[in-house]
Amino acid sequence: MATRLGLYNASLRLIGERSITSLTEAVEPRYVLDEVYEDAVLYALEQADWNWAIRAIEANNVASVTPTFGYDYAFTKPDDWLRTAGVWSGEEEDDPLTDYSDEQEYWYANIDPIYIRYVSSDLEYGRDLAK
Repeated sequence: MATRLGLYNASLRLIGERSITSLTEAVEPRYVLDEVYEDAVLYALEQADWNWAIRAIEANNVASVTPTFGYDYAFTKPDDWLRTAGVWSGEEEDDPLTDYSDEQEYWYANIDPIYIRYVSSDLEYGRDLAK
């Protein structure tokens, strides 16, 4: 199982630095790793459809958002969304939806609801090192 200390020490080895014994050790390399850790984890999660980070939802139309053109419905992306892994028209996920748009903070489609699998940055999904 990966740990934050393990990741720090693997990173330190790659650059020829000595390992640290704890996440409270008062040394410059640990401070630098603390600064970049969250951005590095989010960057890595955005690079692929990691199985442990995938979350499935049923997305319902946001009535207060009117698509400007092309689609009838808008669906808000969750705050923990990093990358769309798939979109389906049914909850069984046996019919991939290909007629949709993935733009900024919304998905747009002509059916409601839609079913989404996405890479999540939530602490219980993508940022759970135990997974």
